[in-house]
Amino acid sequence: MTLVAQDEEAARILNQAEQDYQVGRFEQTLTALKENMSSFQDNDKQKALRLVALCYLAMDNEEQAEYYARQLINLNNYYSSIDDPARFEQMVKRLMVGLMTKITTASSVSENINEAPVPITIITADMIENLGYNKRLGQILATFVPGMAEVSAGTTDNMAMHGAYSEFQELILVMENGHRLNNRMFNSSPLDYSISTEKIDHIEVLRGPASSLYGNVALSAVVNIITKDGAQINGIKAKYGYGSFGTHKADLTMGTRFMDADIMVWGSIYKSDGQHRAARDAEEYKNKFYIDMLPEFHSYVDGYKDKPCYDLGLTFKLKGFDVQFSRKNSKKLFQYGDLWGYYDYDKYRSINDTKPGEGVTETHLEIGYSKPIGSVTVNASVYGDWYDHNIYNCYSPEFTDESMYEVYSKGMYRFANGKEHTMGGNLRASTTYKIGSMSGNFLVGSQLEHFRLSDYYVVVGENYTDAFSERTSRDEDDVDIRLKEKSLSFYAQGKHNFTTKLILNAGVRYDIKYRAIQDNEKAFSPRLALIYTPKEDFSMRLTYAKSFVDMSYNNRMVENSYLGSEYLPQYLTALQLNFMGIIKQLDLHYDVNLAYNHYKNLNHIVYEETQSKWNNEGSFKNFSLEASLFYIRQRLSAILNFYWSKDFESNNYYYSESEKQILAVPHLTANLNVGYKLITQKNHTLKVYGNANLQGSKLMSVNKDDGYSSFVYTDSRIDKTLVSDLGIKYTFKERLQLALDCENIFDTDRFITGPELNMFAYHQRGRTLMGSVAISF
Repeated sequence: MTLVAQDEEAARILNQAEQDYQVGRFEQTLTALKENMSSFQDNDKQKALRLVALCYLAMDNEEQAEYYARQLINLNNYYSSIDDPARFEQMVKRLMVGLMTKITTASSVSENINEAPVPITIITADMIENLGYNKRLGQILATFVPGMAEVSAGTTDNMAMHGAYSEFQELILVMENGHRLNNRMFNSSPLDYSISTEKIDHIEVLRGPASSLYGNVALSAVVNIITKDGAQINGIKAKYGYGSFGTHKADLTMGTRFMDADIMVWGSIYKSDGQHRAARDAEEYKNKFYIDMLPEFHSYVDGYKDKPCYDLGLTFKLKGFDVQFSRKNSKKLFQYGDLWGYYDYDKYRSINDTKPGEGVTETHLEIGYSKPIGSVTVNASVYGDWYDHNIYNCYSPEFTDESMYEVYSKGMYRFANGKEHTMGGNLRASTTYKIGSMSGNFLVGSQLEHFRLSDYYVVVGENYTDAFSERTSRDEDDVDIRLKEKSLSFYAQGKHNFTTKLILNAGVRYDIKYRAIQDNEKAFSPRLALIYTPKEDFSMRLTYAKSFVDMSYNNRMVENSYLGSEYLPQYLTALQLNFMGIIKQLDLHYDVNLAYNHYKNLNHIVYEETQSKWNNEGSFKNFSLEASLFYIRQRLSAILNFYWSKDFESNNYYYSESEKQILAVPHLTANLNVGYKLITQKNHTLKVYGNANLQGSKLMSVNKDDGYSSFVYTDSRIDKTLVSDLGIKYTFKERLQLALDCENIFDTDRFITGPELNMFAYHQRGRTLMGSVAISF
């Protein structure tokens, strides 16, 4: 029989089975589907398993219904359909967030979440939907991942994990389908609207060190964005939203599976004037944070003007081949000018089609191939990453009194551009084994990268448009040597099942960075985890791991603002004890984690000889408690996260000796996310959702002096906040969606701060509305 004929016969059997199920002929449906189950492929098999489970559920045989529902989830870990009966939908959701959820990020092989070597948070598409359409990746992570918190130095979005942060977002590795997004010049990755949320199937977050598998940058966490397959979309979906402050957001996703090929294409765009606002009480703001040199208390909050954020990409899978491509752009306005606060964005010239702010245009391409050879599976990939960085700073204040410009320069600016590219390859082999009653798997691999800063230049000017100084990379000595670096890595890991209840998961990686001028840097990253699963609804694990981040190329080679003779990697050593389980009587899933973290060689700013410089001698230790509760019952879903930490033994870092706390981060956070379906009819669904976020108070170090001639620091405190969001969504036949979202419904004043010598209190968005419409074909 030809493949076309097989597909036609499978479709005929499924259609007949669906008709029999609808009229209550459950036994006939079961007989037809179970006899032909081996002939169904991909989507057809999912449909068959779903129908079998539904039949058993209708016959009140929950044990068999759950058995086939588990098989369905094994085929599609994040199966979702609003056409399912509420009873079946509840069963599927319960199984999906349970201990059998499959993940790949922790060990680079598919495994149940309760067997992973590190604590993991899974963020599903439904959870992202329950936050509303106008959320960026950083907000999503800060909501659902205990221990993560947003920080800022007024530039691109930044994130802290377990209290640690740096100038840029360089301590957390961000990946898309396993492909690194962090650049090599700053080690950072934007967490803004340059990453489409509509393409996301789920996000796997490793809460702890992961350099034993991923090497550089995987210091405190790994975020792996898993995109949807073409078969999941099976058509076209277009979505558009318009919101407060001139905000426009649009997404397009397309996907299909034909024969053995699966293809998914996405595109998104985001543009916003941002909230141009002042402190509600300027005098109180000035007195509290000692910001005396802001003549106008205006700031650009979440402005993405002129060149919009966008995310374009595709994935293509055919048998063993896997191709992924994406092109992204991020460009965010600075809230304040660099030295004296308020600046007038519209007055400054455009350089290379760029206005004031910080942004990056990046392109990623990876081609992979996987093939089983006997009992060994070999995976090989080659990849390339290209980045075009722009940082456009404004240094002059705006005065209503023109005479002030006799003292201060007018319209001063500095524009810096750098272009980098990296080419690399990855080769790994994995196998499974069995020794008596014991079993396991083993993986070895190697990675090679070559980095080059192809060009950079700096333009300095005044009067908003005049340029008086320019410098390029070609002005540097030994330019051909300085602009190139490479790295070589070897890694191995294994999982050994002593019994079905006791598992040892160990891994190690050795990285060599061949630096351009400084001495080569070598890092050894071990991991050891002991996992105990005495029963299906409970597991515990004890994990030791060490990870690192090499000092960025920018700090070592470009800025020339480093204090000291050594460029040491930043290190984290962590010990974690994790408990996961289910209280079946309450449909309550829990995840509790105790962590001890010891950070060393952290980057921080110091003041030396009338100027600020970077040093990486910072260190601190802390203890943290993380807890998550998941509740799913019929129409209601709720997720509660909690985080608490205690800092101690800090040296040369952002730390308050009087309060014994790391600056800029909350030490207590809690978040409640709830979704409830008011209407669940066959063609109509009406859902309300909301989020409440509690942020504990944060300390910041501010300069009490009236200028930069001297520095007299004191601790100031950003008050705790409770911010609530609310949304409603109507769905018709899975074809049309209408939604209205309100973020920060009580218009609460809230601030974040970050790694600066003189910390600023940066505004976060006030009350914002967004209405959206989505159509699927």
